[in-house]
Amino acid sequence: TPAFNVLYWPLRAFARGLFDHVPALSDGRVDVVTVDYVAAALVELLDRREAGVFNLVSGADAVSVRDLLQLGCERFGREAPRLVAPSEAGPEFTEGPASVFLPYFEVDTVFDATRAGALLGPTGLRPARLADCFPALMDYADAAGWGKSPMTREAALRRVTETPAAA
Repeated sequence: TPAFNVLYWPLRAFARGLFDHVPALSDGRVDVVTVDYVAAALVELLDRREAGVFNLVSGADAVSVRDLLQLGCERFGREAPRLVAPSEAGPEFTEGPASVFLPYFEVDTVFDATRAGALLGPTGLRPARLADCFPALMDYADAAGWGKSPMTREAALRRVTETPAAA
């Protein structure tokens, strides 16, 4: 990603221990898909006769806020912040840079991936589970300084291809 926003900003704040509480619904969904999935799905759908809207989302498999916090706790070695109702958000979330993220913390939507899944599933294309790609996303975020040290696509590819396989 060239822009470390939306998901990355709250994760970086969490990694740095900036918040002891987060105004979010524990069962709220964080629907994250990789650019690889979206690109491959678009290419596949371009060759189809079917038309209309295809939601390229995790849908019912989207990770919950609670599960995302657990991934973050494991990755950053931190205790989970206390979850509070979004209506109880303090000034650290209602004012300043964090305020733009407050609407994301209130999402209680599961996007419908049925149509895309019906066409793409038989081809083997399906979104990766966030738990499976979270370590790679965070490794990349670290390597790119969370956006402060931009990395070209070529450098990112070299980084992946030159990394020894896990034993």
